[in-house]
Amino acid sequence: MNVGRITPLIVCNVISIVAVALRFWCKYTLKAGFHGDDLWILITLLSFIGGEIALVWGIIHGSRDGATIGEINEQLQVADDPELRRSLETFLRSIFVALTISFFVVYAIKIAILLLYRRIFSTPRYQLASNILIGISTAWFIGVEVTNLVHCRPIESFWTNYEDGECLNFNLLFLIAGVVEIVIDVCIIILPMIGTYFLQTNHRTKLLVSGIFLLGWFSIITNILRVYYTYQPEGRFVDLAGSELWTVIHIASAVLCASLPVYKPIRKSLSAATQSLQYFFSSSRQYMSSRSAKSSRVTTEVYPMDSVRAGSPPPTLRKPVTRSQESMRDLLQTGPQDEPRTSDYETNRPL
Repeated sequence: MNVGRITPLIVCNVISIVAVALRFWCKYTLKAGFHGDDLWILITLLSFIGGEIALVWGIIHGSRDGATIGEINEQLQVADDPELRRSLETFLRSIFVALTISFFVVYAIKIAILLLYRRIFSTPRYQLASNILIGISTAWFIGVEVTNLVHCRPIESFWTNYEDGECLNFNLLFLIAGVVEIVIDVCIIILPMIGTYFLQTNHRTKLLVSGIFLLGWFSIITNILRVYYTYQPEGRFVDLAGSELWTVIHIASAVLCASLPVYKPIRKSLSAATQSLQYFFSSSRQYMSSRSAKSSRVTTEVYPMDSVRAGSPPPTLRKPVTRSQESMRDLLQTGPQDEPRTSDYETNRPL
């Protein structure tokens, strides 16, 4: 068993499971209810696990000495041992199943993200833009999946012998699908940034919300690396080692980034812990300063967090009245005093 190849698969699956579990825990804690984006992220996770099970099955029970599908097929053509042929075919079959599922997984992530954004930004033009991106993503998925299923005729020639059938350039298919996916992902990330920019609210809130969405660029970077390390110039087949590794990294990072906007309870806990540490170190510095001064005069020290610890009442706010306002409020990790006013959510801008 190739432990070195299986370990990254297990790690990425664990990251995805923890990310989705935290997402549902946060939604339950906030009593915010569950929506379509939560269902899609759950479907994403289950599909991802299913694809990785197929891949691990192929790694354990199959065999792979070559670096590309073409090299494995060359071994199939000259293999006389039935056991070797069966193991090679098992691995290629697992690759085909995992690849077919992976296209659906990355599509499901896009739908989950866009449905979440639709709840946050409910202006008509933003809804239209998100619907267009959903349509483009669906068209991309159908095109890629159909091409993947028919790129070899008959289909079983993918895992038996390329020479026995007619197959398209798999390397070129992967490159085109990857580049188009990157463009779609960039549009998906830019869309909420535009919506945040036109919010009529203070710059601090804009930066806070934009920072949450900007974390999605990490997923795009992993996708770029996936295409870069998988594509083989002037070849017909991809680098299997690069494809396996960077595909699972890309999917795991996308699942995590898709769930980050929902982690309000976690962000609040981290913020409270940071403030407590700041208070502790500030108090320690002031205590040491007072000791070194050896002053006998009784002084009243004012600590940076006194106003917070004294429980000073926050300003009175108007309660958000729409689902969009409530969703935007739930994104913020700060207290009520930092939330936008009701009018801050409304804008006559394009998005």
